[in-house]
Amino acid sequence: MIDGRPIRRLATLVASLSLLCCSTALAAEPTETISAHVMTGEHGADRGAHSSEKHFMVGAMGSYLAAIHGDEVHHYGGGGLLFEATLVPHWLEMEYSVRALSDGHALLFPVDVLLKLPFHVSDTVIPYIGAGPTLVPAFVDELSAHAGIATSAGAGFWLWSWGGLIAELNYNLLFEGDLVHEIGGSGGVGYRF
Repeated sequence: MIDGRPIRRLATLVASLSLLCCSTALAAEPTETISAHVMTGEHGADRGAHSSEKHFMVGAMGSYLAAIHGDEVHHYGGGGLLFEATLVPHWLEMEYSVRALSDGHALLFPVDVLLKLPFHVSDTVIPYIGAGPTLVPAFVDELSAHAGIATSAGAGFWLWSWGGLIAELNYNLLFEGDLVHEIGGSGGVGYRF
């Protein structure tokens, strides 16, 4: 049985911080200035009409994960799907992802919900960092589930107005009685709409 109190506290904290950041940013600038930032970016570079209209992204990715539990290291490989929505243009995004991973013995199905801060270096390259809760249903000999915190750092390489490539590194911390450290990476393709 999973104790959901730490996850509920984390979700409440993340939601409160994102609302505080958004309300502070919106209160600090007049509406005309915010609209100008959305259309031109914070440094004045022209973002083009297609960039400001794309608020959603779906993607498919391949993933590798090393789970470190005490002296044991388990290596998992597999893939998954993701959905991303822009909450505040050029400031805040939310990503939902689910993956299926296996080490030949166990099956993991990590589900992550991340708040992501994008850094709009250009229309083509958009690095980001993200953090949020994760839930990992696992099937070894029987079904179990563990909760934790997921973090990511990566970039989207938008080669076309409709999509491009995604690459990221992950560090997760799971609570399975003892702490389990997970380090991994993912790469794949994304379609923006």
